[in-house]
Amino acid sequence: MKEICGQVFGAQMTNDPLNWQFPSGALKFQFLTACEKAFSHPVPNSQLHEMRTIGNVFDFYMTPVSGTNGLTQYQRMENLPPNLHINYEPTRFDPNNDPIYGGRTAFPHTHLFVTGLKYRKLYQSRRAPTNWPKVLDMSPMRRNIFPRPFTQRDF
Repeated sequence: MKEICGQVFGAQMTNDPLNWQFPSGALKFQFLTACEKAFSHPVPNSQLHEMRTIGNVFDFYMTPVSGTNGLTQYQRMENLPPNLHINYEPTRFDPNNDPIYGGRTAFPHTHLFVTGLKYRKLYQSRRAPTNWPKVLDMSPMRRNIFPRPFTQRDF
């Protein structure tokens, strides 16, 4: 971090670099860009306003980054609270393999779509059966496939 400060700010630096505020937005941009290249980790847009001093940037880059979500962290914990039970392998409703309710669902007209790439391998999407009335498809009429109605000139 000191090397980056020396490269970007040069002789402008004081003896206490952690409390030094950025004199302009351009120097702040140059400093954050150099830090991003050095640490391979950018400052998110939602936290740019918090980077007022070099100490703020130092604290940001000293914070450990975890690539796991909360459920995975709970799964790795050894001592869970006794009143907490987490089902790590949830069961999805499948009307074809439902021994309890005979395929009847509480949400009869709701589709189940699996959107994540990871979970598409585990679960199947399901379209809910619809018993809506059959409606005439008007798209051929819009494309003028049907002949025009007869008029007096046709006779």
